[in-house]
This record gives sequence, C-alpha cells and structure tokens, in this order.
Amino acid sequence: MIQNNQINLTEGSYSAEDAEEIVNSLIFSNVNYLEMKNFSAFERLGERDENALTKIQELKQIAEKTRGLIADAKANNRTLRISSDLHITIE
Repeated sequence: MIQNNQINLTEGSYSAEDAEEIVNSLIFSNVNYLEMKNFSAFERLGERDENALTKIQELKQIAEKTRGLIADAKANNRTLRISSDLHITIE
C-alpha cells in the first residue's frame, strides 16, 4: 500500500534577511549532505557519486536564483512569503 505524507517545514512572511537565512539553510544543508555522500563514495569505492554531484549543481543554480529574488526584495524593502513542504511517499 502506498502512503503519501506531507510535512510543512516552514510557512510565513519574512524580512529579506530572515528569508535569506531560511532559504540558504534549506539549500546548503542539502548541499552539505550530498557533498558528504560523494566524499564517502570516493573514500569507500574510489569513485564519485555522479547523482550527488549533479544534484549539487542543481541546488547551486537554485541558490543563485534565490539570491536574485532576495536581493530584489532587499532593494525594494519587501518581505518574502516562503512555503516549504516535504512530500514523503511510502511505496
């Protein structure tokens, strides 16, 4: 039986500075995890984890995009609404 679960990680309006901290924390904790996963694969198997490296690059592109959004909000003294959901499916 497939079970779907949704968990709200964060929801709300934030100053640009707080939004920057929240978004960077979410993105870069994932990047750090993937970097450690790649390092572990290299140490154990002598090869890189190409899936992890690809995802790291995707996350870095996302980080760059969010930097632009946050910079725009800072420049215009605006707040940002952030909603982050975690979807987990047990198959």
